Amino acid sequence: MNKTKSLFLSLILVAVISIISYSFGFLYNNTASMSLGFYKLDKLEKYTPKKEDIIVLKIPTINNKLLKKVVATNGDKVIVSPKGVYINDILLKNSDIFEFGSDGKPLQANFMNKVLKEDEIFVMGENNMSYDSRYFGVVNLKVSKIEKISKFYTWEKNK
Repeated sequence: MNKTKSLFLSLILVAVISIISYSFGFLYNNTASMSLGFYKLDKLEKYTPKKEDIIVLKIPTINNKLLKKVVATNGDKVIVSPKGVYINDILLKNSDIFEFGSDGKPLQANFMNKVLKEDEIFVMGENNMSYDSRYFGVVNLKVSKIEKISKFYTWEKNK
């Protein structure tokens, strides 16, 4: 089988698995922002994000759903500076600000110094080069769709 046909069949297989998984409440993550693998949607009537929760979010300025970790919530002081992200005056590990994303496209940091309101959260990926609140800003819970998700079966990408 030639490489093009093999690649095409692999992509079809991934798409079919993703569709079937989603219908049963599972999502497959193939991006470097978070651990690769399968995540299970938590079916919750009313959900208030807490620190360390993993969420799927859809914000108005981005077409795709994003998989991120909540790092700050209501009442937390968030500073995004050229040195990185501070939550309640503690510098987060691997929170460097980059000029370019892993795809080579330029990034515009969203520098801030604010205390989050009741309807706001700040999210980041596990990968330090993740496209997250360092770039798109605070997530407003009133206008963004948020779902809690849990790791089901994940693995680290080979380096």
